[in-house]
Amino acid sequence: MKKLVLGTVQFGLNYGISNKNGQPQPEDVFEILKFARRIGIETLDTAEDYGSAQELIGRYHTTQKVEEEFGIISKMSSKFDTYSLAEHVKRTLSVLEIRSLEAYLFHNFRMYKESPGLLNELVVMKNQGLMRKVGVSIYTNEELLEVIQDDRCDVIQIPYNLLDNSAQKGILLEKAKTAGKELHVRSVYLQGLFFMSPEQIPQNLVPLAPYLKKIAQIAKDLSVDMNTLALQYVHNNAYIDKILIGVDTVEQLACNMEGLKIPLDKSVFSEIDKILVKESRLLNPVNWK
Repeated sequence: MKKLVLGTVQFGLNYGISNKNGQPQPEDVFEILKFARRIGIETLDTAEDYGSAQELIGRYHTTQKVEEEFGIISKMSSKFDTYSLAEHVKRTLSVLEIRSLEAYLFHNFRMYKESPGLLNELVVMKNQGLMRKVGVSIYTNEELLEVIQDDRCDVIQIPYNLLDNSAQKGILLEKAKTAGKELHVRSVYLQGLFFMSPEQIPQNLVPLAPYLKKIAQIAKDLSVDMNTLALQYVHNNAYIDKILIGVDTVEQLACNMEGLKIPLDKSVFSEIDKILVKESRLLNPVNWK
């Protein structure tokens, strides 16, 4: 379970292309967090732009013993202005009801690129103990390659899944590890796209249909559900340090954990790595609008 991180965007926002239930109620969020801690998940991924997510985490922490708190990875708000970054981070810690962050990331590459001074400040704060690591959440291979070369960044968060796979970025993952970076991956289920039937796929994503059909056939041949295939594919990659998964219910989280226990022939992952999506821009949900 050490590799798994519970994402929290869906706790504070109505998130996901296949989400029909909306965001969970606070009491449901607390049940998910209790269950996650009980099964050995120790880290949450959140952000200042995730609606009420950080406030909910803080409320949860006020009911727990210190040793039962989650380690928190958070991301700087895209609305952050020029006032004191130190005060901003301390305010975030206060909201989360914790003493220090596991990691603090720029929410996107643009913020990182335009704010070299802020990154230097974060390195100072890391040395002061306000956070253990600093880094960037990115989308594209070009962004990944640039951040790999920045010695100030400890963590890089990237999308990685059955279609945005090693055929798309395998060499870069190896470069990142050689450079000593900690790799966190998100979009394991491509915002739920993998769970949609062909007739549910939005018109602008129809070019992805043949690839979705191929991975659906792989799952069928293995007699496993898509959830199991998607999570095990990412979990099997030795370059990946942390895997972000998001759930709306305790049952979904329990299902994810059971999926990791199902034995799969590792050769199937090599088959997935042969899938090369030519319409790679559609692998980035930013381009879905």
